[in-house]
Amino acid sequence: MSKRKKAQPELVVTDSAFDRARQEVEREIAEITDLPCYSPHIALRFPSFALKYLIQYEGFPLGCFVMIVGKKGSFKSLLSIEIAKWHAQYAGLTILLDSEGGAIPLAQSILGKQVMAYNCAALEDWQVLLTRLSRKLGDMVDNGAVFPVCYIIDSIVGAESKDVGAKIEEEGFNKGSYPVEAKLIAGYLRHKNRLLLKYPFTLVGTNHLREVLNPMTGTPEERIPGGTSLEYHAHLILKTKKTKRPEFSGDAYEGSVTISVEKDRLGAEGKSIDVPIRFFRNEKDETVTEMNWHQATAELLSKGTFFPVRTRDRIMKRLREIINVESKSAGPYGLRYYCKELDISADDAVNADELSLALEARQDILDELYRLFLIRKAPFFQQGTSYAEQLGNAAKFGLHSNTEAIPRNEYEDNPVDRESNNTP
Repeated sequence: MSKRKKAQPELVVTDSAFDRARQEVEREIAEITDLPCYSPHIALRFPSFALKYLIQYEGFPLGCFVMIVGKKGSFKSLLSIEIAKWHAQYAGLTILLDSEGGAIPLAQSILGKQVMAYNCAALEDWQVLLTRLSRKLGDMVDNGAVFPVCYIIDSIVGAESKDVGAKIEEEGFNKGSYPVEAKLIAGYLRHKNRLLLKYPFTLVGTNHLREVLNPMTGTPEERIPGGTSLEYHAHLILKTKKTKRPEFSGDAYEGSVTISVEKDRLGAEGKSIDVPIRFFRNEKDETVTEMNWHQATAELLSKGTFFPVRTRDRIMKRLREIINVESKSAGPYGLRYYCKELDISADDAVNADELSLALEARQDILDELYRLFLIRKAPFFQQGTSYAEQLGNAAKFGLHSNTEAIPRNEYEDNPVDRESNNTP
């Protein structure tokens, strides 16, 4: 005769029980550290959809260390200043620590009074300035001030350390400085990087790509100077490559740059977009440099140039089911775009700026695009609300909205694409 199994009690987890447990854990953690628990990064609004596709986040994430790498003349400094502009739209401040002596005029011409620039003669100079200024501005945020700050280091290894400089002056030559400076950078970032999470701060560092020969294969490889810790600590690594040298078009110099994601803690790596760059004189007779993110969006949605080659046709088919952007030539005025889903007819075709802004006004279409391209939704920075309160609200956003905020993988039904990481 078999023994009768006892009925097992059902495990019931209620929202209130979960909330109580969470509060207890947070209380214990608060006794050890004042850094916030994980929550989605509070974000600044992007000017155009192309950037959301690139980074796979609805806005630019605060509390991050972003490194911009590229060869000489690949618009690294310009991209760092563009990031600063996204902070400026919220009455934010930019602190530029220039160790190469070339970025300050460009930053001042674009940001005006919203940038404070300092020349740094040694590596320790930008570290000391960054520490003191971030501490002072952090105290202001703790006392209720609400404004984002973008710290730009241009470039991270642009100046040698004081010890190396002293030895050069003493001996007349350099015996080798990278191991010394790499250790200084590694130790500093290990301490400073996690403190960014507490404040509406962004640390942007530019760095050059060096081409070296692999000692085993003899083939050329690209390396980032300053030690491997830079790649380890960076939340986001953007690589710039000049794709079109600026050429004079009659009233402006026009070029373009390809921006690729080499590392992304918020989404998949490997995405790229092409961004036109224009240098011109405005009505005030001032030299203006701008990156046309709206044009990048129009090209991305109409042509899909940077979608993975093997899956581009299938991606474009899915994309056109959501939004079908077509283009036509307008002669000397360039391309004009029209789209049925945005109520823009071929007869009333618009430029890239108008198309991009019309898309941003259609949240229903954006939500579908987020699902297709796995773009996570974000809590946005709010002026007038204390940052501590915003961090608390962001934690709730992560708990109650994360299921909807992380879109479903549209390619999960195809294991080949999933394994080869060929989804967009």
